Amino acid sequence: MQEFVKSFHHIKTLRSALKSVESGELQKYIEKMNVIFEEKQASEKEEEQRRREESKKLKQALYEVDKILESTGFNMEDLVIAKATKRRVPTHVLHKDGKEIFYVGTGRMPKEFEEYVSSGGNLDDLKIKKER
Repeated sequence: MQEFVKSFHHIKTLRSALKSVESGELQKYIEKMNVIFEEKQASEKEEEQRRREESKKLKQALYEVDKILESTGFNMEDLVIAKATKRRVPTHVLHKDGKEIFYVGTGRMPKEFEEYVSSGGNLDDLKIKKER
């Protein structure tokens, strides 16, 4: 197949390959090639249309996700981080400047918790109480 297509790259090679072919027969080949060309163009148009529709659906879905995230106060980055990491359930919560800062009880302590403890606060006072 590759050799056949190679002969179409240069006109001299094509002329040489078709030298012994009569013009009537060559006209039939051209008509068949035109049919194949039109089929190929139609197929490419359909594929491009399918890609456009898929892109449009994706943009619509992203728009709807953005609206949902906006209404909840999150952004796309929060969603990606939440999906990419396995979060542990927080065991402590600190309310500071109208924000809730969480700590899972292991690993590096957030600076707000360090400041709270260093100023004399007790970490146990910040434990999240489980309701049963």
